[in-house]
Amino acid sequence: MRDSIKELTEDCLDNLADVGEGDAMEILGFLPVNVIGELVGVPRSDWEYFRPLVTAGVASLEAAPSLEELKASTAAFFRNGRIFHRAPRGTQSTPER
Repeated sequence: MRDSIKELTEDCLDNLADVGEGDAMEILGFLPVNVIGELVGVPRSDWEYFRPLVTAGVASLEAAPSLEELKASTAAFFRNGRIFHRAPRGTQSTPER
């Protein structure tokens, strides 16, 4: 898993260097979500779909989420469930270290 995280981080930093000026969080902000995707075995081809769902899903963890955020969070968790069912067997319980 360490090698995967290193690769993901290097990819983000390379993208940041290629862009030059701009909002670093636009590029680096999804690193934790990408690591989660890698950890639980979400295929990289699904990450563009997975990222916004995780972002919406964790909104319910804010101190005072709005009703809209709670609804979006619940819906996102259900949609993410479809991705997890398609992930290769065994990747969720035994990630590469």
